[in-house]
Amino acid sequence: VAANDAVAALADGLPVTVIRNAHPELGQRETLRLGVTSSDAAFYLFFPCDQPFLDAATVRALVAARREGAIVQPRCCGEPSTPVIFSRAFRQEILGLNPGEHGRDLKTRHPEAVVPVDFDDPRLFMDVDTP
Repeated sequence: VAANDAVAALADGLPVTVIRNAHPELGQRETLRLGVTSSDAAFYLFFPCDQPFLDAATVRALVAARREGAIVQPRCCGEPSTPVIFSRAFRQEILGLNPGEHGRDLKTRHPEAVVPVDFDDPRLFMDVDTP
């Protein structure tokens, strides 16, 4: 999901579909809603775009942990991180998020569904906003 041409252009030549977000001011909820609305997949993997050290092996480990009815989340040094995988079981709840709500609200509502995948290298989950 991209709000501007410069971000959308980063996906040129990749096997992905870019979905335009005409209302980025609505926040993360709108991004999630647009992504889920455009797909009938069994799982939804939400990546922030600002984790330059996230690698394919880490993503593969998360994908390997997915299962129906689960929310798969990396955990590093005991702290939750992103990217997160939501099972299709949460589709309607994602679409029904209220203004100001995020994916983390679903994890709070359904702690029994969270499947943590532990990692030891905090660098993997650093984002460009980390000093």
